Amino acid sequence: MSLLAIASALCASEAFAAAGGTLVVFYSRSGNTRAAAKIVQESLGGDIFELKTVRPYPADYRETTEVARKEQKENARPALQTKQAPKLSRYDSVILASPCWWGTFPMAFMTFFEANDLAGKKVAVLMTHGGSGLGRSEEDLAKYCPKAKLLKGLAIYGGDVNNAEEDIEEWLRDIGVK
Repeated sequence: MSLLAIASALCASEAFAAAGGTLVVFYSRSGNTRAAAKIVQESLGGDIFELKTVRPYPADYRETTEVARKEQKENARPALQTKQAPKLSRYDSVILASPCWWGTFPMAFMTFFEANDLAGKKVAVLMTHGGSGLGRSEEDLAKYCPKAKLLKGLAIYGGDVNNAEEDIEEWLRDIGVK
């Protein structure tokens, strides 16, 4: 076998191994959503990408909710340290893990949606919340990513994240990414 044939075979096998993977994109202020995102990532063996705002939200929860409310009213696009997901073309599926702020994603996700094309990808939402469930996150996702293949979302009460592994595993199987 020639060196060129070996190199081609290696490249093809690496491309095949990378194709079809799942990327977990998450934002977490308190750590609850980070914990849920890590459960998903470890379950799937996929990659993980954290959205980090340039300007952090306040440490105080109530102050954060007011900033989040103001951002929604102003349709803000908070600056992210890195907007572009790494090698997004490698993934067939994207799981978006987010806290539910005022019924939807933090506006940092809107910055992400505008910088990353999720067209043709299977996309599902995992929301951590304090009582609002998924809110209108799935409707907003459909609006911002109209060409994505939207899958059923999962809501996890924030305080229950550490006990949600079975629920997350079942959800991943139900939506067909595991």
